[in-house]
Amino acid sequence: MYFTWDMVTTGWLLKNPKLGRFFLTLITLNIGAISVGLTMGLPNVSIPEFGDSANTETDVALENVSLVETSIFIGASLGVLVPIFIVDVYGRRTTFIVFGVVNASSWILLANAKDMVFIITGSFVGGFAVGIFLITATLFVSEISLPENRGTVATMTSLSGYFGIFIICYLGIHVDLQILAPGIIGFTIFFIISTSLWMNESPYYLYKCGRVLDAKLSLMTLRGKTTILEIDEEHKSMVQFFNSEIEYPTRVKRMINLMFGSGKMEMSMMFLLLTLCTTQVIGGYAMTNYVDSIVSTQLPRYGTVFLALMNFVSVVCCLGTIEKIGRKFILKLSCIGSSTCYLIIFIYNFYYGTKCEPGNGTATSLIIIIAIYYIIYTFGVIPVIPVLTSEIFPNKIKTVAIGFCFSSVYLANLIIAWLYFSLSHLMGVCPTFAVFTFTGAIGLPVIIWSLPETNGKSLYEIQHELRDEIIDPVIPSY
Repeated sequence: MYFTWDMVTTGWLLKNPKLGRFFLTLITLNIGAISVGLTMGLPNVSIPEFGDSANTETDVALENVSLVETSIFIGASLGVLVPIFIVDVYGRRTTFIVFGVVNASSWILLANAKDMVFIITGSFVGGFAVGIFLITATLFVSEISLPENRGTVATMTSLSGYFGIFIICYLGIHVDLQILAPGIIGFTIFFIISTSLWMNESPYYLYKCGRVLDAKLSLMTLRGKTTILEIDEEHKSMVQFFNSEIEYPTRVKRMINLMFGSGKMEMSMMFLLLTLCTTQVIGGYAMTNYVDSIVSTQLPRYGTVFLALMNFVSVVCCLGTIEKIGRKFILKLSCIGSSTCYLIIFIYNFYYGTKCEPGNGTATSLIIIIAIYYIIYTFGVIPVIPVLTSEIFPNKIKTVAIGFCFSSVYLANLIIAWLYFSLSHLMGVCPTFAVFTFTGAIGLPVIIWSLPETNGKSLYEIQHELRDEIIDPVIPSY
């Protein structure tokens, strides 16, 4: 028996409490994801005014928001590197607790902020905590889930993150930062406590540490079984996943093979993911800037709340379909849909000569296209790419590879922001928008020709498929 979204909608969980430990682990993981969302939504909270800025113009407030957002991204780009050094040494649970402590510390700084230095420092520390959680959760989800529900569990984590962003966006309109902070600190402390009491350690980590019996017991409790024999097949699959890896003399050589490896795929998985992520970030950044100009005129007060709600609803749709139609199809749909929206918006602006700078007279049809874009983009790219990242890398290099990918994406965000600003002044907003959105469409051929479909496959099967080895899907007996 395995967890699916239908179990939630039909009330199955209330009638079958055997998998209690798995669901306690899942609840705890999603509490942490909500904490991440609350921190990521920090730029949407009312920032206190300090000193001479108390009576300044709106552009000062916008500058402060930009500084907060930049600080979070810089912190996250560094935080994603921390699990590389601790998650395989001290375990997933301990790393989650480290996230909780760091995240709570960031909000303590924000609650006691005396000037913008405190705000920027707290934002950086919060981003650092976000980075720690993202890598640890990506690993953890792939290790506690069955092939049949791995996408559902990972998407539910993304959904909780977006729920946290929606909550902070809404509350941030009405409540000041220093009033919100104590509640978020308490929520993060609750996550630390629930991690200590409810969360199961990853069986993959336990096996990797040589604690074979503990790994079996962890699997047994996660699956709601009463005997070790009942999880024997899954345990054998895990053992094969570890034992089947090709040995390389050094970590450096493993990294080189991962980045430039040979096989039927012309590029390595790391390069493919970086290409896909970067192109989508480039297209998404251009669209975000375009949408911000509309939100500030059409929905000046509740624009960010509306966008956060659309993202949340979109991930709900992904949650209900990811195991039914597959990761690759969802990514194709998302990339084709978002690229079509780019094209329509560019043609509209070119035809009407608006210079990609919408004002109060923005057409309703254009606003509808923008809403469709957000729904399609969030439906595929945001929740599915972390799922793929957790599935396609071999165990011995997985933590390093995931950390490198996430760090590169966060750094790319900063570079892309600077590049967009510079090109907008040099070429104009509309040509820059065209260049960025065209680049965003490049991800489509990567998805069609290179990315594998991982839906319903064990980590062992995925690894061997990517290494061009033909395996029997039935686990052989020992």
